[in-house]
Amino acid sequence: MPAKLYPFIDIAVHERVREHFVKGDAAALFSPDMSQVLWSNGEGALLFGLPSIYDFIDSGANRNEAAYRQMEAAARQLARSGDRRAFLMRIASGFQRVSVNASVEMITVRPGETAILFAAPRTGKPLVLKDPQQRMISGFDDPDTHMAVLDGDGAVLAASPGFDALAMTPQNCRSLVSAVSCATATGCSSGRSRPAKASYRPRSASCRKTLPCTCFSLWKPSSAISIRTRTSTRPR
Repeated sequence: MPAKLYPFIDIAVHERVREHFVKGDAAALFSPDMSQVLWSNGEGALLFGLPSIYDFIDSGANRNEAAYRQMEAAARQLARSGDRRAFLMRIASGFQRVSVNASVEMITVRPGETAILFAAPRTGKPLVLKDPQQRMISGFDDPDTHMAVLDGDGAVLAASPGFDALAMTPQNCRSLVSAVSCATATGCSSGRSRPAKASYRPRSASCRKTLPCTCFSLWKPSSAISIRTRTSTRPR
Protein backbone atom coordinates (compact mmCIF):
# COMPACT_ATOMS: atom_id res chain seq x y z
CA MET A 1 0.00 0.00 0.00
CA PRO A 2 1.47 3.41 -0.91
CA ALA A 3 2.38 5.73 1.93
CA LYS A 4 0.00 8.57 2.77
CA LEU A 5 0.55 12.01 1.28
CA TYR A 6 -0.09 14.99 3.56
CA PRO A 7 -1.49 18.46 2.84
CA PHE A 8 1.35 20.96 2.50
CA ILE A 9 0.17 23.18 5.33
CA ASP A 10 -0.29 20.32 7.79
CA ILE A 11 3.42 19.49 7.56
CA ALA A 12 4.69 23.07 7.22
CA VAL A 13 3.29 23.92 10.68
CA HIS A 14 4.54 20.71 12.34
CA GLU A 15 6.70 21.57 15.35
CA ARG A 16 9.71 19.65 13.94
CA VAL A 17 9.37 21.13 10.44
CA ARG A 18 8.35 24.75 10.94
CA GLU A 19 11.79 26.08 11.95
CA HIS A 20 13.42 24.66 8.80
CA PHE A 21 10.55 25.97 6.69
CA VAL A 22 10.82 29.48 8.09
CA LYS A 23 14.61 29.65 7.62
CA GLY A 24 14.38 28.59 3.99
CA ASP A 25 16.20 25.30 4.60
CA ALA A 26 15.73 22.38 2.27
CA ALA A 27 13.21 20.05 3.92
CA ALA A 28 11.51 16.87 2.74
CA LEU A 29 9.44 14.15 4.38
CA PHE A 30 9.97 10.54 3.36
CA SER A 31 8.07 7.35 4.17
CA PRO A 32 9.68 5.28 6.97
CA ASP A 33 11.34 2.98 4.41
CA MET A 34 12.58 6.01 2.41
CA SER A 35 10.88 4.74 -0.74
CA GLN A 36 8.42 7.61 -1.19
CA VAL A 37 8.43 11.40 -0.87
CA LEU A 38 5.43 12.42 1.24
CA TRP A 39 6.03 16.19 1.40
CA SER A 40 8.65 18.76 0.44
CA ASN A 41 9.22 22.46 0.32
CA GLY A 42 10.61 24.16 -2.78
CA GLU A 43 14.18 24.12 -1.53
CA GLY A 44 13.96 20.41 -0.77
CA ALA A 45 12.79 19.62 -4.30
CA LEU A 46 15.52 21.85 -5.76
CA LEU A 47 18.23 20.15 -3.73
CA PHE A 48 17.22 16.84 -5.32
CA GLY A 49 17.28 18.38 -8.79
CA LEU A 50 13.62 19.30 -9.43
CA PRO A 51 12.19 22.85 -9.50
CA SER A 52 8.63 21.69 -8.74
CA ILE A 53 7.45 20.30 -5.41
CA TYR A 54 4.83 18.11 -7.03
CA ASP A 55 7.24 16.74 -9.64
CA PHE A 56 9.50 15.72 -6.76
CA ILE A 57 6.64 14.05 -4.89
CA ASP A 58 5.49 12.25 -8.04
CA SER A 59 8.90 11.05 -9.25
CA GLY A 60 10.76 10.76 -5.94
CA ALA A 61 14.47 11.11 -5.30
CA ASN A 62 17.02 9.48 -7.62
CA ARG A 63 18.01 6.45 -5.57
CA ASN A 64 21.19 6.01 -7.58
CA GLU A 65 22.57 9.39 -6.51
CA ALA A 66 25.31 9.38 -3.88
CA ALA A 67 23.43 12.02 -1.88
CA TYR A 68 20.37 9.78 -1.61
CA ARG A 69 22.47 6.79 -0.53
CA GLN A 70 24.12 8.90 2.19
CA MET A 71 20.71 10.01 3.43
CA GLU A 72 19.29 6.49 3.32
CA ALA A 73 22.24 5.08 5.29
CA ALA A 74 21.69 7.68 8.02
CA ALA A 75 17.93 7.01 8.08
CA ARG A 76 18.49 3.29 8.66
CA GLN A 77 19.88 4.15 12.09
CA LEU A 78 16.57 5.65 13.24
CA ALA A 79 14.50 3.29 15.35
CA ARG A 80 11.80 5.40 17.00
CA SER A 81 10.17 8.82 16.88
CA GLY A 82 12.61 11.47 18.12
CA ASP A 83 15.73 9.68 16.89
CA ARG A 84 17.94 12.02 14.85
CA ARG A 85 21.20 11.58 12.92
CA ALA A 86 23.39 14.32 11.46
CA PHE A 87 25.61 13.54 8.49
CA LEU A 88 27.72 15.20 5.81
CA MET A 89 26.02 15.20 2.43
CA ARG A 90 27.63 15.83 -0.95
CA ILE A 91 25.31 17.74 -3.26
CA ALA A 92 25.63 19.29 -6.71
CA SER A 93 26.22 23.05 -6.75
CA GLY A 94 26.69 24.39 -10.25
CA PHE A 95 29.53 22.48 -11.88
CA GLN A 96 30.93 21.11 -8.65
CA ARG A 97 29.91 19.17 -5.57
CA VAL A 98 29.91 20.67 -2.10
CA SER A 99 29.48 19.17 1.35
CA VAL A 100 26.61 20.35 3.54
CA ASN A 101 25.58 19.42 7.06
CA ALA A 102 22.28 17.56 6.84
CA SER A 103 20.09 15.58 9.19
CA VAL A 104 17.39 12.93 9.22
CA GLU A 105 14.89 12.55 12.04
CA MET A 106 12.01 10.19 12.67
CA ILE A 107 8.97 12.25 13.56
CA THR A 108 5.37 11.50 14.49
CA VAL A 109 3.13 13.17 11.93
CA ARG A 110 -0.12 11.97 13.48
CA PRO A 111 -0.81 9.43 16.22
CA GLY A 112 0.46 6.09 14.94
CA GLU A 113 2.01 7.63 11.80
CA THR A 114 5.76 8.21 11.57
CA ALA A 115 7.92 9.56 8.74
CA ILE A 116 11.53 10.56 8.12
CA LEU A 117 12.25 14.29 8.03
CA PHE A 118 15.29 15.28 5.96
CA ALA A 119 16.68 18.81 6.39
CA ALA A 120 19.73 20.65 5.12
CA PRO A 121 20.51 24.33 5.68
CA ARG A 122 20.93 26.51 2.65
CA THR A 123 24.56 27.11 1.75
CA GLY A 124 26.29 29.99 -0.03
CA LYS A 125 26.08 33.72 0.59
CA PRO A 126 23.96 34.96 3.51
CA LEU A 127 20.31 35.51 2.67
CA VAL A 128 18.77 38.96 2.87
CA LEU A 129 15.60 39.33 4.93
CA LYS A 130 13.16 38.68 2.08
CA ASP A 131 14.94 35.59 0.69
CA PRO A 132 13.74 33.04 3.30
CA GLN A 133 10.20 34.36 2.98
CA GLN A 134 10.26 33.95 -0.79
CA ARG A 135 11.78 30.48 -0.48
CA MET A 136 8.92 29.36 1.79
CA ILE A 137 6.49 29.67 -1.12
CA SER A 138 8.78 28.54 -3.93
CA GLY A 139 8.35 25.33 -5.89
CA PHE A 140 4.59 25.52 -6.51
CA ASP A 141 3.61 25.07 -10.15
CA ASP A 142 -0.18 25.02 -9.75
CA PRO A 143 -1.64 28.20 -11.30
CA ASP A 144 -4.79 27.74 -9.20
CA THR A 145 -2.98 27.99 -5.86
CA HIS A 146 -1.76 31.34 -4.58
CA MET A 147 0.39 31.84 -1.48
CA ALA A 148 1.77 34.78 0.42
CA VAL A 149 3.69 35.58 3.59
CA LEU A 150 2.18 38.37 5.69
CA ASP A 151 3.54 40.33 8.62
CA GLY A 152 1.60 41.00 11.82
CA ASP A 153 -0.20 43.95 10.22
CA GLY A 154 -1.23 42.01 7.12
CA ALA A 155 1.38 43.53 4.81
CA VAL A 156 2.56 41.16 2.05
CA LEU A 157 6.25 40.27 2.53
CA ALA A 158 6.44 37.74 -0.31
CA ALA A 159 3.89 36.28 -2.72
CA SER A 160 3.56 33.72 -5.48
CA PRO A 161 3.05 34.83 -9.11
CA GLY A 162 -0.53 35.88 -9.73
CA PHE A 163 -1.30 36.68 -6.11
CA ASP A 164 -1.79 40.38 -6.90
CA ALA A 165 -4.59 39.47 -9.32
CA LEU A 166 -6.72 38.42 -6.33
CA ALA A 167 -6.84 42.10 -5.33
CA MET A 168 -6.85 41.43 -1.60
CA THR A 169 -7.19 44.59 0.46
CA PRO A 170 -5.10 45.32 3.57
CA GLN A 171 -8.27 44.75 5.59
CA ASN A 172 -8.69 41.26 4.05
CA CYS A 173 -5.11 40.38 4.96
CA ARG A 174 -5.41 41.75 8.50
CA SER A 175 -8.57 39.69 8.99
CA LEU A 176 -6.71 36.51 8.00
CA VAL A 177 -3.82 37.29 10.35
CA SER A 178 -6.33 37.90 13.14
CA ALA A 179 -8.06 34.59 12.37
CA VAL A 180 -4.88 32.57 12.62
CA SER A 181 -3.81 34.37 15.78
CA CYS A 182 -7.07 33.31 17.41
CA ALA A 183 -6.69 29.73 16.14
CA THR A 184 -3.16 29.50 17.53
CA ALA A 185 -4.20 30.99 20.88
CA THR A 186 -7.11 28.57 21.30
CA GLY A 187 -5.48 25.56 19.63
CA CYS A 188 -3.20 24.62 22.47
CA SER A 189 -1.48 26.24 25.42
CA SER A 190 2.02 25.66 23.95
CA GLY A 191 1.23 27.97 21.03
CA ARG A 192 1.60 25.31 18.36
CA SER A 193 0.27 26.69 15.11
CA ARG A 194 -3.13 25.56 13.97
CA PRO A 195 -4.33 26.47 10.46
CA ALA A 196 -7.36 28.76 10.33
CA LYS A 197 -9.94 28.34 7.59
CA ALA A 198 -11.54 31.38 6.02
CA SER A 199 -12.99 32.54 2.71
CA TYR A 200 -12.37 35.48 0.43
CA ARG A 201 -14.36 36.98 -2.43
CA PRO A 202 -12.05 38.68 -4.96
CA ARG A 203 -12.87 42.10 -6.34
CA SER A 204 -11.58 40.95 -9.72
CA ALA A 205 -14.25 40.93 -12.45
CA SER A 206 -12.80 37.69 -13.81
CA CYS A 207 -13.52 35.79 -10.61
CA ARG A 208 -16.91 36.20 -8.93
CA LYS A 209 -16.92 33.22 -6.61
CA THR A 210 -15.89 32.94 -2.97
CA LEU A 211 -12.49 31.27 -2.57
CA PRO A 212 -11.36 29.04 0.30
CA CYS A 213 -8.38 30.35 2.27
CA THR A 214 -6.10 28.68 4.77
CA CYS A 215 -3.92 30.83 7.01
CA PHE A 216 -1.31 29.56 9.45
CA SER A 217 1.21 31.09 11.80
CA LEU A 218 4.90 30.73 10.92
CA TRP A 219 6.56 32.83 13.58
CA LYS A 220 5.21 35.68 15.60
CA PRO A 221 4.10 38.05 14.25
CA SER A 222 4.12 36.62 10.71
CA SER A 223 1.73 34.29 8.94
CA ALA A 224 1.31 32.61 5.57
CA ILE A 225 -1.87 32.19 3.61
CA SER A 226 -2.86 29.76 0.87
CA ILE A 227 -5.74 30.47 -1.50
CA ARG A 228 -7.12 28.08 -4.11
CA THR A 229 -9.21 29.29 -7.03
CA ARG A 230 -10.70 25.86 -7.65
CA THR A 231 -10.67 22.40 -6.14
CA SER A 232 -7.53 20.42 -6.97
CA THR A 233 -6.86 16.69 -6.75
CA ARG A 234 -3.53 17.26 -5.07
CA PRO A 235 -3.32 17.46 -1.25
CA ARG A 236 -2.76 21.06 -0.10
